[in-house]
Amino acid sequence: MENKWRKIVNVLGIVILTFVTAFFAFYLAICFAYNQLFNPTNQIKRIDKMLQIQDREFKKFDNSISKHPFLRYSTTPFVSISKEPDSYKVVVDLKPLNDNSDAIKVDVKGNSLSIRGNSTNNSKNKTSEIDFSQVYYLDEELNADMIKTEKDGHQYIVTIPFMTELSK
Repeated sequence: MENKWRKIVNVLGIVILTFVTAFFAFYLAICFAYNQLFNPTNQIKRIDKMLQIQDREFKKFDNSISKHPFLRYSTTPFVSISKEPDSYKVVVDLKPLNDNSDAIKVDVKGNSLSIRGNSTNNSKNKTSEIDFSQVYYLDEELNADMIKTEKDGHQYIVTIPFMTELSK
């Protein structure tokens, strides 16, 4: 009889020990996952990793735009503006407009400078149209009567003098 009770106690001890070990393992796994999930340093590391992935994707996108033959021609012409001592100098890149300076319209009202361009390119199988508009609000009032324009290679240069006491 004692041998029988001893076997029952051994089996019962093994069963209880198995349950306690399984509970302890489950408890450790849940604690580890909970700490990983809500630890601020791990969250910051995850955010940094996502931002790095996003930066890589943006760089890939930028590189693909510059290499893509269709997207390269659909961008608006580059317009740069610089302030000279007595005027503003606007330089428009005419390459996307087939070097047509007649496609550029410059309007001046007070201290507002508006640049518009429109060009249609007809080729054998396609027609493409470029239309852009940019408005600049400048610090000085501009003299619309004294605008000077010139074409230099692929650039259309517009010089707009400031309004002076004599020109008012």
